[in-house]
Amino acid sequence: MRAASRSSRARFDRSDPGTWDAVLQDVVVAHVVPPPVPGRVRQFVVRAKAAGVRRLVLLSGRSTDGWGDSAFGLDMQSAEEAVRGSSLEWTVLRASNFAQNFDEDVFHAPLIAGDLALPAGAVLRCSC
Repeated sequence: MRAASRSSRARFDRSDPGTWDAVLQDVVVAHVVPPPVPGRVRQFVVRAKAAGVRRLVLLSGRSTDGWGDSAFGLDMQSAEEAVRGSSLEWTVLRASNFAQNFDEDVFHAPLIAGDLALPAGAVLRCSC
């Protein structure tokens, strides 16, 4: 396993293709978080394959194909098409919620009011 970020020793910036090749060397599986630029994952897939990567795991989102022409929807659809269309083994994760969801959009206001509101039906309240 190799951790890579914009500030790590193994520098990787998903928006800077110049940082991709070095971190892809000797990697078998790459976890892909799409940048907000349609088409960028297609470039990454080509570079990953050239470096010898055998499997891609893409972090997408629930109902990606139903987001229409929104910028976020186009980014995710483009990324999924690039990964699925590659000759590499692949997995697409369409997760429902992430930690950052709680500081934006529909979860934020209830959380500030003291309620963690999730689409999970009735649950026991913890007084931890």
